[in-house]
Formats: sequence, C-alpha cells, structure tokens
Amino acid sequence: MKRSNSWTIAALVFGLGAGAADAQQTGNVLTRTKLSGTMLKTPEYNLKGNQPRAPSGEWFEIGYLYETAPDWTDEIALTFYALLENPRETQSPSTLLKGTLTSVNVEKGRHRAAVYIHPHVLKRFGAGKVKAVGVEMRVGGQLMARESQPASNQVWWEALPARDGWLLAPAQTPFGPAYYMEFEMAKPGAP
Repeated sequence: MKRSNSWTIAALVFGLGAGAADAQQTGNVLTRTKLSGTMLKTPEYNLKGNQPRAPSGEWFEIGYLYETAPDWTDEIALTFYALLENPRETQSPSTLLKGTLTSVNVEKGRHRAAVYIHPHVLKRFGAGKVKAVGVEMRVGGQLMARESQPASNQVWWEALPARDGWLLAPAQTPFGPAYYMEFEMAKPGAP
C-alpha cells in the first residue's frame, strides 16, 4: 500500500496531576502524542474466482499515536475532526467531519488509532483536500489532550456544525482487515 502527501506534528503533552489512587482514570494517563494526516490508496486484496474488484480510491487517514502510563486504562475516547473546504461550493464551502473511537482495556505502552474519510466524501466536500485535522482524548470524561494540525491555539472545530459519524473507524473501511492488530479493542457496540 502506498502512502503519500504525508504531514505530521508531534507534541509533548502535559501530565494532568491526580493522586496515585485515581491515576487509572484521570492522572498521568498520557505521556506523548503525535497527530498525522495521510492520503492512502484503497488496499488491494486478491480474490479467487470471477469476483469483480471495486475501483481503487483515495482515502484520507487521520492517525494518532499516543502512549499511556498506567498498567491498564479502562476506556479511552478519541474524538477526531477534519475540516474540508471546497472552493467550488459557494453556499457552504467548509464542511466539518467528526468521529469518535472508544477503546477499552488499554494496556500501558504505545498505541495507534485512526479514522478515515471515504473517497466520495473527500471528493464531494473537500475537492480532494483536507484543510485541518484535530483530536481530543478523554479518559473518564476528562479531557486529557487536544491537538490540531496545523497547530492552533483555537479549538476551531467548535465554530462549525459537525457531520458526526462521517469519519470512519477502521472496521468500516477496507483498512480494517489489513491493520486489525495495530488498533486497540473497540468498545462493544461501538464501530
């Protein structure tokens, strides 16, 4: 699979103080993070028989690398945002997409999370381009980290109405089978 048009940002994230007893849920969960956006081609799978192949498309992956400190964290919710701008659209040139991944039973260490923009959504609302991406991480409902690419002091995704659920979890894409073991366990009932 070929990756192209890649950009990344790395940031050290503050430790949120809490007593050692509740570190499992609120304190010092996060040690470092990295947010990225990458254009990807649809993965190709070899099919047996005369099964037709779906046309290849250009997907956009929003990736998030993070490291957790407690031995186990019960649940981590990552809410991703993507701002698409289509200069051909005169009434509403900006479209904000949103999607949440909730992982459970997260063991101490390094982790990868990702959401994807379907090629048709990317083409229709973004003319094939993503202007900005962001992510918020919550543990026990408490905000632990917030990042944006390009970097911004503003929480730009709060200024527009979002199309929730339009950022797809790996299991909703052809990338799910290829990267299955790279991602944390999804909360049952969640994508």
